[in-house]
Amino acid sequence: LPVWVVAESLCAEREELGRALALSHLVGSYVRASTGVLSPLCNAVHAASAGAAAACAQLLGGDLKTMEQAAQRALATAAGTLCDGAKLGCSLKTGLGAGQAVRCAQRAVAGATLPAAGIAGPSLAGTARNLARLVHPALQAADELLLRTTLEAKNES
Repeated sequence: LPVWVVAESLCAEREELGRALALSHLVGSYVRASTGVLSPLCNAVHAASAGAAAACAQLLGGDLKTMEQAAQRALATAAGTLCDGAKLGCSLKTGLGAGQAVRCAQRAVAGATLPAAGIAGPSLAGTARNLARLVHPALQAADELLLRTTLEAKNES
């Protein structure tokens, strides 16, 4: 959705929107390859916002490095957003990721760089690797607890 909104605001051609959406999905898939499709981290925020940020940066005229900076910034910003399996939580977190994607793209296109610190690595690949370190095996206990909590809540209703 954020990619479409940016494309619409720029009066982008359908082909430009198509390329941007393809990039968004490729970057999102790249992040999910690091963290896992089912992850204790919320991929609606992590993978999707990183992909959308890269795509928005592309639409805003950014080059490859700028697109990577936008995706890396989105990924580092959201580090730690947990997946709780709750559908209401998904929609709230997706909104967080969508807004963040556009802000990260705007910052990257404006020339802001993200220094390697904490979760943010020296590149998108480094940041994805650092995020994966949280997932495997450090958050496995959190994942099991969230699953148990979700199932218990479902059984209580």
